[in-house]
Amino acid sequence: ADFIKTVEEVISNVSILAKERNITLEFEKPKEYLDPFVFDANKMPLALQNLIDNAIKYTPPGGNVKVSIEKKGKYIEIRVKDSGVGIPNDQRKRLFSKFFRARNVLRMQTAGSGLGLFIVKNIITRHGGKIDVKSKEGEGSTFYFTLPIVEELIPKEELMSEFI
Repeated sequence: ADFIKTVEEVISNVSILAKERNITLEFEKPKEYLDPFVFDANKMPLALQNLIDNAIKYTPPGGNVKVSIEKKGKYIEIRVKDSGVGIPNDQRKRLFSKFFRARNVLRMQTAGSGLGLFIVKNIITRHGGKIDVKSKEGEGSTFYFTLPIVEELIPKEELMSEFI
């Protein structure tokens, strides 16, 4: 499947929310051509949408969210960077845990189950990837994940679609 097209579709879906909140949403495509690679076309958009949605939701009006993709050898790295509230240092290691929501986000009164990032991590891991975050409270966050793009590193499709 075409990964760039998938990302563009997800961005198109969330662009209405970004406009409503007066947030600039941009997409920086990789400079190199990406050969098609195998990924779960149902689950990957869910992971992307969750990350971009969160970035928009936790960024104050007038802020910006940037999605970028870079080819790095046998992997691609996808980054979702925002100018939002950021994540407190002591909360970061629990970020991808089930039902976890950071203290500063709870104060914002945004709806959330605390399952989103747990599901995102699950999807990325099942694709043979890794996810992490760089964040500074009050300055924003960058969630970034890698996905293998060469056949020998990509898990079999049945492993990708299994869910915890």
